[in-house]
Amino acid sequence: MAPSLPGALPNEVGTLWLVLQGADQYILLADYFLRFREWYEAESALKLALNVTLDDPRIFFNLSRLWRGRLEDLPYKDKNDLKRIALRLCPGYEEARLALAASYREQLDRSTAVAVLKDGIAIDPNSVPLLLSLAANLVEMGFKEQAIEVCNRILELEPGHTGALYNLGLAHLYLNDYDRAIAMFDSSFNNGGTVENLYYLGVAYQEKREWKTAIKYFQMRMIRLRWTHDPVSVSARERIQQLQSWIEQTDSLEKISGIR
Repeated sequence: MAPSLPGALPNEVGTLWLVLQGADQYILLADYFLRFREWYEAESALKLALNVTLDDPRIFFNLSRLWRGRLEDLPYKDKNDLKRIALRLCPGYEEARLALAASYREQLDRSTAVAVLKDGIAIDPNSVPLLLSLAANLVEMGFKEQAIEVCNRILELEPGHTGALYNLGLAHLYLNDYDRAIAMFDSSFNNGGTVENLYYLGVAYQEKREWKTAIKYFQMRMIRLRWTHDPVSVSARERIQQLQSWIEQTDSLEKISGIR
C-alpha cells in the first residue's frame, strides 16, 4: 500500500505524489523540502527512500546536500562519499559530478576536481556546465592555454556564453594580454555576465597604467555588493585608495618637474 500524502504540500507536488511509486515518492518530497531548506523533513524523506532501494543515485546525491550532522547514523564516510556513490550508480549524473568537482575545488584539490570533470566530459563531450567548470579550474591552476582551448570549445557550442568569456578574460589577463582580456570581460559583462568582470576590467586597466579608467571600474564593482561582507568589493576599495595615492604622487612630481 502506498504511503499517505503529507499535508500542507502544493497541488503540483500532491498530484505527482499520486502518480509516482515507491522511492520516487520520497525523492519527490526530499526535493521539495530541500528547496525550502526544511532539513529535518528532507532527511526523513531520504532515509525512507533508502529503506525502499539502495540503487537510486538521486537518494545519495540529495543526502550529500544535508548538513553532515544529519548523516551520522548512516554508514558513509562523508558528503563526497555520497556523491561518489551517486556517480557510481549513474556516471552521467551531471549535477552530482559538478557538485563533487566543486567540493574538491573548495578544498583547493583542483587536480582531483579536473579528473572528476574530465571523466564526465568523456561521457558527454558537449556538456557546457562540465566544460565551464573545467575551464575555471584550469585558470586557477595556471594552465591558461588549456583553459583558453576549453573556453573556445564552449563558445563553439554556445556563442556568446558569458561564463566562457569571463574565464577567457582571466586566462588572457594572466598571460599579460591585457587588451584581449579587456575585450573578453567587457563582452561578458555587457551580455549579462558576472559583476566580477568589472573588478578584473579594473585590474587589466591598472596593469596598463590607465589608472583613472581602472578606478572607474573598481568603483562600479565596489557598489555592486554580492553579499554583506563582499571581499571583492573590499579589494576594489583598497585598489581605488592605492591608485588615488599613486595619481596624487604622480601629479605632484609632474608639478615639481614643471617648476624646475
